[in-house]
Amino acid sequence: MKAQTVNTKAVDFYNLMQKLIDDGYDPPEAERKARELTEDLEIAENMKDYWKHIGVAD
Repeated sequence: MKAQTVNTKAVDFYNLMQKLIDDGYDPPEAERKARELTEDLEIAENMKDYWKHIGVAD
């Protein structure tokens, strides 16, 4: 199950990077931006889990 999660994240990252390239970013810049956005999403997911854990969110 862990491999499935990692694989899905890799595909999501690739798709995000491709979208940024399509939007006009050059590949190195698109990769950097995708990493920033992915990191922000992971932080948001971790916070959502935290809020659920302490009983503030459903």
